[in-house]
Amino acid sequence: MPKPHEAFPFATTLDFSPLVDFWREVASDPGNRWHSLAQTVVQRVGTVPELNGPLDTAERLAAHRPDVELLMSAFMSPSNDGLVAAAMGPWSMVPAYATEAARMADLVGKMREHFRKTYDDDEMYVGMAMKAYGFILREIYDLEIPFELPFSWVSFRDVESTVPMQCPESGITRRFSVDFDSRFVRVEVVGERPEIDAEAIAHCAGDSSCLPTLLEMLPPERFAFRGVTMLFAEDVTAEAALTAIRDDLLLKDVLLSRDGILHLQEHARAFMGQADLEMGLIGIERGDGIDALVSGRAIGRSLLLAEGHTPTCPQRRESLYAQAVASMEPVFVEDLECCGERTGLEDHVQSLGIKALLLQPLHVDGEVIGLLELGSPTAGALGTVNVFKLEKIQGLFALGLRRSIEEQEDRIQAIIKRDYTAIHPVVEWRFREAARNRLQQELRGEVEGAEEIVFRDLVPLYGLSDIRGSSSMRNTAVVADLLIQLELAKAVVTSAQSARPQPALGELHHRITRSIESLHPAMATEDETSALDYLQTEVEPLFDHLASLDASVSQAVEAYRTALDPELGIVYRKRKDFEESVSMVNETIVRVLHDQEAHAQSLVPHYFELFKTDGVDYNIYVGTSLQRSSAEDPLDLPNLRLWQLMTMCRIDSALHERRPELPVPLDATHLILAQNMPLAIRFRRDEKRFDVDGAYNIRYEIVKKRIDKATIRGTGERLTQPGTISIAYSQEREAAEYRRYLEYLQSAGFVESEIEAFELEEMQGVFGLHAMRVRVRHPEAGDPDISSALEAAAEDMVVGPA
Repeated sequence: MPKPHEAFPFATTLDFSPLVDFWREVASDPGNRWHSLAQTVVQRVGTVPELNGPLDTAERLAAHRPDVELLMSAFMSPSNDGLVAAAMGPWSMVPAYATEAARMADLVGKMREHFRKTYDDDEMYVGMAMKAYGFILREIYDLEIPFELPFSWVSFRDVESTVPMQCPESGITRRFSVDFDSRFVRVEVVGERPEIDAEAIAHCAGDSSCLPTLLEMLPPERFAFRGVTMLFAEDVTAEAALTAIRDDLLLKDVLLSRDGILHLQEHARAFMGQADLEMGLIGIERGDGIDALVSGRAIGRSLLLAEGHTPTCPQRRESLYAQAVASMEPVFVEDLECCGERTGLEDHVQSLGIKALLLQPLHVDGEVIGLLELGSPTAGALGTVNVFKLEKIQGLFALGLRRSIEEQEDRIQAIIKRDYTAIHPVVEWRFREAARNRLQQELRGEVEGAEEIVFRDLVPLYGLSDIRGSSSMRNTAVVADLLIQLELAKAVVTSAQSARPQPALGELHHRITRSIESLHPAMATEDETSALDYLQTEVEPLFDHLASLDASVSQAVEAYRTALDPELGIVYRKRKDFEESVSMVNETIVRVLHDQEAHAQSLVPHYFELFKTDGVDYNIYVGTSLQRSSAEDPLDLPNLRLWQLMTMCRIDSALHERRPELPVPLDATHLILAQNMPLAIRFRRDEKRFDVDGAYNIRYEIVKKRIDKATIRGTGERLTQPGTISIAYSQEREAAEYRRYLEYLQSAGFVESEIEAFELEEMQGVFGLHAMRVRVRHPEAGDPDISSALEAAAEDMVVGPA
């Protein structure tokens, strides 16, 4: 198909005479406010042939441009330098006249190029022809027929149809909507006027597919168009950019990727009129002020969090970012280099080449959920007018950010569920079965509660490896650190008194001395807090002043500050050693348990859960109800119980080997609670975990919580002792079974030969318990490695019933 302007089926002629006729009519009306101007126009152009009849080419107007400008003055005022407008022949895309702004922007050429990219030749041909037929029916036949066209030839105002033009000065792509004024277009019948079937034409309303019918009923050669079409373009860059931002923010994941933020940045550049604008977005977790920002995260891209985290800044509470979060109002700085209140956060942003900075808080329902960062490498580039522009998009970005944060949180939760709190593989089948049942109910339109998940007739195995005396050792470490800090503070005050004796320093020295004398291992947590608060609020603020008294005082202050932990701001030596030792012990226990549990799982499928505090305790449940279909194996429980004992030996041996590495020597005790009576476990949906079910079974949980503090009847001695494995039980048949297992381990050299038996003191709600205890054997020089021996024994770990 030929190009649209070549294929247009009607004859067209550029002719300014309809416009001249307009001026003549105005000139003949003395009451018209344009009367005098119209007389001047008619006098000037009335004798110019090119302006009073058909023109074969627009080039012939070049010599008469001042007259053309006068002719156009009512519609295209020369005083409006920014007016983007042009005049052309009917249905033409070749300008006969254009304003200076339109010529500079090549308006018609860009429009023609854009339309041909946006619409194919068929759409262009049909749209122009149908629009021409609508004009003919209205002017010649007095019929208004609304045709549904592929595009509107009268106005291009939607974002997709606006004409893009790049501004050479700013580099920004501006967008213009285009309107056409056809008041000065005339259509004339060539020969006799064709007769029409009004009813048939009426059926064409809203249907552009009837063009062949119109071409046949109203042959194009019977009509000719002459006159001039006015074209006016309006800069709608900001409007189009705002619409584009809104549409982009409706897309899923647009804020979660760097590319999405950069795409929005292009729209923001157009909206703000800044080609070098840099944009970032920070999502803020719930929290107070700048502390919430510290835990914030870049959403796609951020200026402040360019390295993935908030830069270290002790003065962050005085930063512009803190001001924006606290005030919930935009914060603007023309030049960071000249900003007197700059902190480390602003220094970091400036190091990226940013000079002008605007921070727009994003808030929903009165809560700040993020910050929109806008920066420019040009000082002063972001004027205060941009703050008002941002008000228009703050809500859009806030809603988009909230949705993105929620989507990101859903993904985080999915990862947490998959990697950290996933349903145990042994019981996953039961949850999938319940989920399928629930889905079928919903498909049937049934509304029922979530299905209860209970496993019955399970035998529990409980184990505990605990750090002996951890609470008292932690308190001792706290007191030791506090004593060091108080003594260092006392040294500062003593040195200051020597340099310049003052009554206030004497009183301060007395109070610090009293604090030192009151320290004791059994001190309460509030006593520690009170002492630290006293140092930090009443003593430390004086150090800068005291340091100026004398060099010896300055040295004492420096010694105090050097002793403090840089992150905690307190002396943290003994506690650090203790916490590192606890962590090393726990890591060792957990490593052995995880390594061995995988073997036990392959041997006997079971449910396993582990808890870590000052030591590690774990629950094991075994029984056929955990498996979808499995026959009961009488060796399952004996194998797991023997595995548990062997694993306790491994743990104690591993801790014995690592003890010399500990900053603080720690001893561990090991305990097993035996129970033959089956119980049930139920999944608690509110806590997302299994718990024992039933009144009798609750007693088992009570025993678990108190058994580690059990003492031997008549002696007061703790049952659990370092280097030993204790087994608590209530029935003699449980004791007989475990005694058999211990004899096996004795013969293999894993435990010492003596098996101690005790009756335990009653505890609150717990009575009638007995226990046995055995010491783990640590190999001496020349003895076989216990780990290797245990490995060999584990390969044959199948025992028969008693």
